[in-house]
Amino acid sequence: MCLLTAPYPFGAHAVMRQGAAYPEVLWTFDVSSNSYGGAAVGDIDGDGKLEVVFGTYMGDEHFYALNAEDGSVLWEKWAGPGPLDASVKIVDVNGDGALEVCFATSGAFGSGAGVLHVLDGATGEVCWEYDPGRCTDSPPAIADIDADGQLEILYGTFRGSTEGAFVHVLNARNGSLDAKIGPFNGYIQSGPAVVDLDCDEQLDVVIAMFAGDNQVYAINGSDYSELWSFQTGDSMYHGCSFADLDEDGKPEVVIGSYDEHVYAINGEDGSLCWSYHGANAYFITSIADLDSDGRFEVIASGTYVLTVLAWNGSKLWEVSSGGSFRGASIADIDGNGELDVVFGGSNGVVQVLRGMTGDLLWGFNAAADAGRSVFEIDHGPVIADLDSDGKCDIFFVGGRGYSTDPENNYGRAYALRAGTGTGKGWYMFRHDYHNSGCFHHETMNGTLVGTVIDFNSHLPIMNAEVYVNAQVLYTDVNGCFSISLAQGPYAVMIVKQGYYSNHTSITITAGTTQTLSVMLLSPPPAFVLIAPWIAAIVISAVVVIGVLFLRKKRAH
Repeated sequence: MCLLTAPYPFGAHAVMRQGAAYPEVLWTFDVSSNSYGGAAVGDIDGDGKLEVVFGTYMGDEHFYALNAEDGSVLWEKWAGPGPLDASVKIVDVNGDGALEVCFATSGAFGSGAGVLHVLDGATGEVCWEYDPGRCTDSPPAIADIDADGQLEILYGTFRGSTEGAFVHVLNARNGSLDAKIGPFNGYIQSGPAVVDLDCDEQLDVVIAMFAGDNQVYAINGSDYSELWSFQTGDSMYHGCSFADLDEDGKPEVVIGSYDEHVYAINGEDGSLCWSYHGANAYFITSIADLDSDGRFEVIASGTYVLTVLAWNGSKLWEVSSGGSFRGASIADIDGNGELDVVFGGSNGVVQVLRGMTGDLLWGFNAAADAGRSVFEIDHGPVIADLDSDGKCDIFFVGGRGYSTDPENNYGRAYALRAGTGTGKGWYMFRHDYHNSGCFHHETMNGTLVGTVIDFNSHLPIMNAEVYVNAQVLYTDVNGCFSISLAQGPYAVMIVKQGYYSNHTSITITAGTTQTLSVMLLSPPPAFVLIAPWIAAIVISAVVVIGVLFLRKKRAH
């Protein structure tokens, strides 16, 4: 395995492959600055196709909703003054089956800063806004933290001149403040992680400090008291990932620190499970079972490397990353049944590596493709079937995003056809609503309820085959079907002998029910199809006979 160390490891060529036809540029979209944080995908306008949403930094300061199949603009919204330095979530905040877009601006807005916006997914119109009066870079987490049957949105803010930082807990339906957790000594740049730390069936909250006291804090979700804290040696910009690494039935919290360590912390009491010391400041971690052995691996993004650690903290492999600040996304890109690792670097290169070995599957030099000497990818890739062809695609944004001279900034969004993989993707920054950073974590399932009826008679169709990605189910006597699904976009195909098949896509939102009503059209009977031909033949024959009869009559 070769370590990639050159500033542009693929030279002047945009693509480096290992026996694959991918990647292929599906579309690009130019903006006036870079995009930090991460995008999200979902069917926000209910048209059966995915959209991708993201925000931009100083010099642009817009929020964009693009049609994922071709990059055309569904809507855009100026979100300034101030950059969008935090990631975005797509969620049904009020349980009506329609999706909303949730994000926070980092800088000033109106009288305050760090405003959390919730917009109507179809139109971009404001549903509600919450102004904390403090700046933020914190990606929101979404969960029913108080177990009242309604979702809450949690995000952190910076400390002020006279008070510390807080986690704000908002009612997702209307943006009212349910609670402020804190104050904490430092800046909460990270997104809160929501996880049941002590297995008491109550969700808890984990946050990390940038500057200040450099601690990781675990907060009891029932009364927001402190469960434990863990001291690190330096700042943490990103939040933790979590999973049960040691198979004791309780989660471990895994976090990278600028002190060149990756820490695995026992979730139930905050004690150290293990730590790994490298030669880099570690930004962010992801978790997945990369080698299909039933144990988790940790993918840690450092200043110049991406390091993969076993469940017990031992190093498995390492490659040069060019500095991957937003870390790795995980999916089976090439469809071989094994997970791959996807990340972008500050050198403008996106790499896809085989998760088991770290070998290069393919690389794409966006800097070379865009013709820019500076093209930083400070954007977590999202992985989904963007063009509804049933295969994996990757979306990311890169460019220049400096605050000193924003008029010289630029950026470009890329959608790449990535491979033949058809399985689960990585649909948002930190993977899910709880910010787990774990490929195998399911926040909560949603439900797809559907009805299949005959287009002409409007009667239900029994025993129609409903394919939802790789799963198949059948309609009942009433033409109905129902399936519980993890959050994310799905391709749906409905087949019944004697009918034309129906293809569509739908996005499942955790904790909600999506309804799909499909009409199948049957082909017309064969005699209907050949009747025009028969009529034409008969008419032609009559004409010919008539002409012959007239000629014979004239001959007499």
